[in-house]
Amino acid sequence: MLLDAMETIGFAVAVGLLLTNIVVTVQLASDRDLSPTQKGLQSIIVWLIPLFGAVVVYLIRRGAREPATPQKRPFGGGDNDGMPGGTQPP
Repeated sequence: MLLDAMETIGFAVAVGLLLTNIVVTVQLASDRDLSPTQKGLQSIIVWLIPLFGAVVVYLIRRGAREPATPQKRPFGGGDNDGMPGGTQPP
């Protein structure tokens, strides 16, 4: 009975890994920003390092798609220098 449960869990994990690798590979294949060489190398990473490779490639791709936004607002000066009424003459 315990062996059947372990086999079921192992099968579910294997199917999950397989689906994860397939999804990331399809995303790589459809990415227009990558060269064929980049697609091939990243696909090899995904399939050689099952879960870790897929997660790393996915996160790198997601980070590349997000627009770069400044993390901090500029300090002082500009239209809002902290003074009442906006920018004050020198």
